[in-house]
Amino acid sequence: MRIFRYSQNAPLHGGNVLYYSRKYEIPAGKIIDFSASVNPLGPPTKSLAAIERAFSELNRYPDPDSSELSEKLAAFHGLKEGEILIGNGSTELIYLLPRVLGVKKIMLLAPSFSDYERASTLAGAKVTRLPLLEKNNFLPDMDAISRGLKRCGLMFICNPNNPTGTLIPRERLLDLLDEASRAGTVICVDEAFIEYTGKESVLKEAVRLGAVVIRNFTKFYGMPGIRIGYAAGDAGIIARMNLGREPWTVNCLAQAAAQAALGDREYEKETLARNEVERDYMLEAISGTGWLLPYPSSANFLLVKILGMKPGSPELTERLARLGLLVRDCSNFPGLGDRFIRVAILSRPQNRKFIKVLQSFTTA
Repeated sequence: MRIFRYSQNAPLHGGNVLYYSRKYEIPAGKIIDFSASVNPLGPPTKSLAAIERAFSELNRYPDPDSSELSEKLAAFHGLKEGEILIGNGSTELIYLLPRVLGVKKIMLLAPSFSDYERASTLAGAKVTRLPLLEKNNFLPDMDAISRGLKRCGLMFICNPNNPTGTLIPRERLLDLLDEASRAGTVICVDEAFIEYTGKESVLKEAVRLGAVVIRNFTKFYGMPGIRIGYAAGDAGIIARMNLGREPWTVNCLAQAAAQAALGDREYEKETLARNEVERDYMLEAISGTGWLLPYPSSANFLLVKILGMKPGSPELTERLARLGLLVRDCSNFPGLGDRFIRVAILSRPQNRKFIKVLQSFTTA
């Protein structure tokens, strides 16, 4: 008899294809994953070629400082090399920052990416949540943030926010970073989805204002399996983060893939064009079901509310998973309850299949 072991990580994040493959005995290749907001184009061809070339380096330790990638990123963003730190995905850097800063109080927006709170708690900090209210379309209360800055040492802001897709406009966020700088509070801006917004990044200005910006090659460049991200910030903070991390966390294949992806304009143009078209398609099609309400998004996913007396998000998530369609159950995001799911924007055939299943639920 086959024994299925439930992963403790299954309810915490999207992308648990293996978990559901084993649970429902569906081949992983037959599952369409709308639960992880990753570019359906997959990695740039330049990155795949770079990975293949880097195979010859597998018999050597990787560069512990990711020097070539750091230099290229610094030049790309107009920064100094000491203002960039490469990590094993942005998650390593999210956990590293509160630990090395040693702050006692950390402020978060809720709902938002769950690892901010977990990283803060593990670092021994007291966490304060500022709620993002549905009646305000999940937009943050900027005045409340301003007041809270004086009472914390660090604040995490995801922009665009996950799972709501809401965006704090660039100029307003820069004003907030300036306020934080004067208050002596570090703001960490997680720009995991910023490439989908065009020109809303605050990365270069944030460094001057003593903030930290974290980015990755996961969501936009379609490489979650390679684990590569980076932090940009004041040289003093970056140095502390570098001293506080473990050695050799970034392998040579990841370093090569990221270098090749950076500045791939054709890939970027195609990704943005496809995402805009498919996001509009999904907004309209999901709204057309009559029992689901998608919220506008600045990213490559939609937060969707379940209306009426339909099953809650845990039940709907499992019902879809049995059919090989994964969505992110948002019931463990503070402030959302069991009426919300998050749906990634994928390719037209995949999106169309998803909509067809939702429509069948309507008539069933």
